[in-house]
Amino acid sequence: MLSLWLRLHLNDQEARCFCLFQDHTSRTLAGCSKFNLWHRVILEACETGPSIRHAVIALGALHLTEITGQKCHHEFALRQYSKAIKHMERSLSLGTRNIRSALIPCLLTICFETWNGDAQSALAQAWLGLRLIQEWQKNS
Repeated sequence: MLSLWLRLHLNDQEARCFCLFQDHTSRTLAGCSKFNLWHRVILEACETGPSIRHAVIALGALHLTEITGQKCHHEFALRQYSKAIKHMERSLSLGTRNIRSALIPCLLTICFETWNGDAQSALAQAWLGLRLIQEWQKNS
């Protein structure tokens, strides 16, 4: 898994934030929950999901902002988050929609918005995720 960032063709700044997510942020987000979700499922999804990859990098950059207090890392986090959102929108417009590829970005968005201090947006994403699950259950 250590060389995953190499396979993703990340630049130095992206790789630094990705590795921080992989080594530390994922543990912070996992808390008492299953670490496998954060360290295995989400990181593996980065290989095929650009929205997930950019959201993971954004979360690593937010963590780096907290560690260093440097505004440039927060700005980088916002740029990466913007890329993640654009990829999510593109994926939805193409009709690429399975429950896994919809819920992982939703979860990462909730984490980003919460960590960034926007509880309203995080709550809106949580409701969206709940609706996705309900729709999936109804159709399955």
